[in-house]
Amino acid sequence: MRRNRSGWAFYAALLTMLMLVLAGTAGVALANQVKHVVQSGDTLYSLARRYGVSVDALIQVNNIKNPDRLSIGMELLVPSRITVHEVAKGDTLFEIARKYGVEVKTLTEANGITNPNLLRIGQRLIIPGTGPEAPAEVVVAHVVSRSTAPPPTEGDATEASTTHIVVKGDTLWSLGQRYGTTPQAIAAASGITVASVLRVGQKLTIPGEGVEFRGAQAIPWKDVHRIFRVGTVARVTDVKTGLQFQIVRRGGTNHADCEPWTASDSAVMKRIWGGWSWDRRAIVVEFDGYRIAASMHAMPHGGQGITNNQFPGHFCVHFLNSMTHGSSYTASGIPQKDPQHQAMVRAAVGQ
Repeated sequence: MRRNRSGWAFYAALLTMLMLVLAGTAGVALANQVKHVVQSGDTLYSLARRYGVSVDALIQVNNIKNPDRLSIGMELLVPSRITVHEVAKGDTLFEIARKYGVEVKTLTEANGITNPNLLRIGQRLIIPGTGPEAPAEVVVAHVVSRSTAPPPTEGDATEASTTHIVVKGDTLWSLGQRYGTTPQAIAAASGITVASVLRVGQKLTIPGEGVEFRGAQAIPWKDVHRIFRVGTVARVTDVKTGLQFQIVRRGGTNHADCEPWTASDSAVMKRIWGGWSWDRRAIVVEFDGYRIAASMHAMPHGGQGITNNQFPGHFCVHFLNSMTHGSSYTASGIPQKDPQHQAMVRAAVGQ
């Protein structure tokens, strides 16, 4: 009997150890998911801006019934599309690739790395294809026109209205959050009631602030390079049309190499440029409270980190005093300022 008790004790200890291992494994799996505990003052709109996702995605993934009511302490799952690895002491591309189950070549192409032996502590690397898949975002800025009111003075907000074409999933609440206004204001400007059911294709007037062009700063690239970090999601406004889309920074040293955040964003870009193009356009880049004057083209080239955004490569975003790559960009192969990009940066601040 003593032997049987010893045997049972051994198997019980073994079972306990197995449960602890499984629990530890589950903890690792959950650590890859981003969870946010609601604090005082949090709104779905502020959280969407903070994490670079849409309000609709937060509502969908958390099955939120009343978007106006978030309780303090509520846990929200934040959908994510990419994984960003911050290089630590001793990291090598080989070890990082093995950790995430990707090839070294995939890492170098996704992050524009030319010398695989040179990694900096604190450098942020996009790990392609490893982020948990986010639900399809229903809408991303469908601005089709702006009023022709005279431009405001420097630093003032424009009162021009914006026309929005309703797509599937739109509500007056979600549109109010996106454009920084209220459902009541949109309803009043559009000649409908707050209780109206929106129809796909319906035109709505977004009153008041609309898309603000003025107030953007021309910040030197050396400073932008520091604050616009790899993995940061930003909102871009095309100055000429007012159309907006989201981008994510994937790398770049002389300027920012970026990708469209979703397939919807690629579609907005294609609409602005009329197809993929090297033409430079004045834009305003917004993230973390910054509004920075910039210039970009829309021609896919090089590597990519997001494979489901319908954009086969990345594009370049230039800021004040940023430089081109060498190679094919200049006859001498030496990086230099691109006059057209710099002109568009100045245009983005009204110069």
